[in-house]
Amino acid sequence: MPLIVNQRYRIGENSFVPSLGEAYEGYDLAGFRSVTVWLLPKIRGSIVDIFFSEHRRASSVGVNYTPAIWDQGVDTETGQLYIVFEPIKVRTLESVLADCRILSHDKALWIFAHVLEALRIFHEADIIHGRLNPLNLLMTRDSQKLIGFGLAYIQKIGSMPQKLLPFLSPEQLMGEEETKISDLYAAGAILFKCLLGESVFVPTDIATATGRHQRDAKLREEVESLPVQSELKAIIARLLEFDPSKRYLMSKDVLRDLAKIQSEDGNELWKT
Repeated sequence: MPLIVNQRYRIGENSFVPSLGEAYEGYDLAGFRSVTVWLLPKIRGSIVDIFFSEHRRASSVGVNYTPAIWDQGVDTETGQLYIVFEPIKVRTLESVLADCRILSHDKALWIFAHVLEALRIFHEADIIHGRLNPLNLLMTRDSQKLIGFGLAYIQKIGSMPQKLLPFLSPEQLMGEEETKISDLYAAGAILFKCLLGESVFVPTDIATATGRHQRDAKLREEVESLPVQSELKAIIARLLEFDPSKRYLMSKDVLRDLAKIQSEDGNELWKT
């Protein structure tokens, strides 16, 4: 790891670990200000420009749901990619779950609703995340921030850690392109893990991750075990359908069904 990136950004202590690379507290020696520096592996080719473009576009559209990007580029000495964010004090959802394993229903539904609203905004602008998982979901004191837009271009499924495979839809695991529907699948998988403390399906490899019969049987069993009311179980099960045509098509539809549960039962979105 370089001590100074691109002869400008001094690297300090580790801030958080996303699904690729690491992020650090830093200091801008030219701008005389604190920053957060996300260092990624050395990558060549046109996909670098695509990755940077996708992440910057997402930052400009979802200003309330992504960290502000102040700079990005390739370190002249190491060849590593870097993105410079505003200084942020965050933890990844993965880190939060490592400490407490299961979130309260209030917290889990709060995170879920914020993620859905963020996806609604991004999807309306035709921005697909493609790598939504607990490592790319940053938790602040009163909100969440998404990073990792465009990672699908540089982080191939075969090189991803096994623990992240459950947040990829079956069609992604079978080599198809990321879609808005696959982003909603990831949101459902995140909610499931927040409520149960385990991923909906833990594959031993990509081949078993796409085994429909085994997956469907396990999904029915695990969704039924969730300590939530049947209406919420139905929402989660629909988000995690094997067949993308049977899932929710848009974030606003999921939010609408959550609102129906709330309107019928007051503030009770779950069983106590």
